Amino acid sequence: MSQSIQDKRRQLIDNIDAYVDSLHGKALSGFVEETGMANLNVKYHGIDVDSGTPNDGGPKFLDLNSVKEMKELAAKQGNLEQISSQSSRHPYNLDAAEKLGVVYDGWHESIQPVPGEKQREPPLWKKLTGDHYQYKTDELVWRSIFTLRVRDHSRPDTVCFLANKDLFKDNQLFVSELTCILGKAKYGLAHHEDGKHLIVPVTVVSAAGRLARIVQGYVDPNTFEIMVRVSEIVDIDRTDEENKEAILKVGCWLFGTPSEETTS
Repeated sequence: MSQSIQDKRRQLIDNIDAYVDSLHGKALSGFVEETGMANLNVKYHGIDVDSGTPNDGGPKFLDLNSVKEMKELAAKQGNLEQISSQSSRHPYNLDAAEKLGVVYDGWHESIQPVPGEKQREPPLWKKLTGDHYQYKTDELVWRSIFTLRVRDHSRPDTVCFLANKDLFKDNQLFVSELTCILGKAKYGLAHHEDGKHLIVPVTVVSAAGRLARIVQGYVDPNTFEIMVRVSEIVDIDRTDEENKEAILKVGCWLFGTPSEETTS
């Protein structure tokens, strides 16, 4: 590996560590507003929830799974009807968000290889237990339910499901969303030392009660800016049929395929 690549990787990790330190001061508020984003070197853009195409002119990192395939997977699990009818009087709470995450977690668990059992080629993503969370005055306010990493370590792309207690706010990011992006980006840089990957795309499916949005981010290896794309909100607390469509739409992000080169 050339010295320049080593230096760039080290610079990226050092910048991520500095950003995380700055985030600690915002942990109690739970949000990063526009001024805070500027101070953190965050560039805030949009991303289309139906196609995965960002509006910042940058690379598209994830090819979404088809709704057809999601319907087939959901049919095998047999629990789409149940979760689609579980509307809540208080849709913006951690419990409701966790229940959604557990459904997707179960769908991924169902396709993971079983030790000692002969079966088809294992899936692209390896599912891991969530590794980020935060308490406030002894109350859990957010946690990642599960994390997906490319099984053969050929790419650093990461996807995770995040459950939040608080409401979404316009043009603001949860501290939890940035914490997951930065923490998983650092992990990807530290564990892919073959000299190829300097961009670590992290896609967060972020839920607040029965609402969800996509927050995708990475640290630009040339400017060290935190590039963040945020989708429109998907409401999963409507009619049963609308809820089914919304659950499948969000699921397409959790069963997608990495699509863009991450070496520069």
